Order: sequence, then C-alpha cells, then structure tokens
Amino acid sequence: MQAVITVATLLGGAAAVWFFWDKIVARLRPPPRGPGQSEPPRPVLPAEKWVDFDYPARAGIVRDQEAQGYRLAWCADNHLATRLDLEGWERVIVTDPQTGGRVILRMTDRPYDQTLVRHHEPPV
Repeated sequence: MQAVITVATLLGGAAAVWFFWDKIVARLRPPPRGPGQSEPPRPVLPAEKWVDFDYPARAGIVRDQEAQGYRLAWCADNHLATRLDLEGWERVIVTDPQTGGRVILRMTDRPYDQTLVRHHEPPV
C-alpha cells in the first residue's frame, strides 16, 4: 500500500509539472520586446594594459592622480579584493593614448601580478 501511495504521489507531481510547464517557462523567460526596441546597452568593461613599474610616473598618471587628491600604489592580486571591498581603494582606470579606450594598469610580478589602485587622501 505504501508503494502505491508513493507512485501515485510521484505521478501526480509529474502531471502537475506537465500541466503547468507553459506557465513555468513563461515566467522564466524575459518579456518580449516590441518592434524597434533593442536590448539595453551593456557596460563596456575596461581592458587590461600590462605595463612596467615606472609606466604610471613616466606617463604622468601619478602626477594627475595626486593633483586630484589620490594616493597610488601597486596591489598584489591576492590582496586586491580586501583593498577594494574593505579598505576603500579603487582600481585606477585611465584612457589609453593608443586606442582611446579605458584601461586598468597591470604589472607582471611574482608570485602574484599587481594592479594599480588609488585611495582618496583627505586634505591635511
């Protein structure tokens, strides 16, 4: 008797899923777009530019950022999440003079690569 009740319960559940399948799929699908409507623009993520240690100073990035009240530092990638999420640092994003696109400055290092970050220094 227990087996019959178990089988009936499974069949009933399967029948309910089959019966409501169209409603389940419709709820998971995004709403249809009307004619002439396009998808919203996706944000353009900055590319990575691999540079050497002196590049930010030689390119004038350090001078420009310090003039805006920021302190710059290289951050090892294993500490990057802590700096960004918990300590108030942010990645330095600059315009690449060659492509005109936005780039994040990275440096190859061992054991972890590094990313240029900045922190706003309050006026003294």
